[in-house]
Amino acid sequence: MLTAFIMGYCLGISSMMSSAGRNGIPLAELREAARRRRLLVTGFGVTAYLLLLIPFVTLFLLPALVLGGAELRCRELS
Repeated sequence: MLTAFIMGYCLGISSMMSSAGRNGIPLAELREAARRRRLLVTGFGVTAYLLLLIPFVTLFLLPALVLGGAELRCRELS
């Protein structure tokens, strides 16, 4: 259970990193913004982590995860 929360938080941040990098936002600033909205980022990441455990869902979920991370960063963490 604890692993899902830790991995979920890391997965939530990593899904937002590509969008932040393209917009010139440093990783330290992204992590600080994610720290302020920790529950939101963790909820997004845990949901994605649990869905990634289902076989063959990964093929469809990974592109959606990157898009969702970009949308989360733009709307909630800006």
